[in-house]
Amino acid sequence: MVIGGVNAPRAGFQHTTDAITAHAQAQLLLNFTIDVAGYGVLGLVVAWMLWTQKSWTGYFLGLFIIGICDLTFLFALVTSGIVEFSAASLGGPIIWFLACLITPFGLPTLRKSQP
Repeated sequence: MVIGGVNAPRAGFQHTTDAITAHAQAQLLLNFTIDVAGYGVLGLVVAWMLWTQKSWTGYFLGLFIIGICDLTFLFALVTSGIVEFSAASLGGPIIWFLACLITPFGLPTLRKSQP
């Protein structure tokens, strides 16, 4: 579950007994997991673009779009105390940050356009 932090401990969580609220929460969690899967597919596309084409477009897709996903998760769920602060919850944002720093060294130099 997407809880376990200091502000949403597992022991204090109570499942709703209201069918409408339970359905709404289930749909939100379904949406969240499918969104995460979509970002995973985007990560594979970015990796393919970087590996086969050494593409700056792929780099910037990963920098901005995957960054939105990882940083939103980090600040909305982890640092707010909803999700447990652990190596598992920090892994994605840390890998994204390291990739943003390291990847440009393997890409061709950005060329300035000639007037």
